[in-house]
Amino acid sequence: MKKLLLLCLFGVFMFTSCGNIRSVAAVENRCPKSEVKIINVHRGYGARTYDLSVCGERMIYKRSGSVYFRVDETDKNTGRR
Repeated sequence: MKKLLLLCLFGVFMFTSCGNIRSVAAVENRCPKSEVKIINVHRGYGARTYDLSVCGERMIYKRSGSVYFRVDETDKNTGRR
């Protein structure tokens, strides 16, 4: 029973997480949420990287804690990924 409950909670968390990144990318890029597609999700310790297609343009976002940020914008300033 505990395993089933944990599995359900994990599924809800994953669904919510992907929904939030789609909303953030849609608002930041002035694109309808229906045009934001998740291509791939890379999971790491404490952070995730999302490969997205936003209105046909490929973008990379990261999540650290509860904050999402676009990686390609920070690259121009730091030179790092």
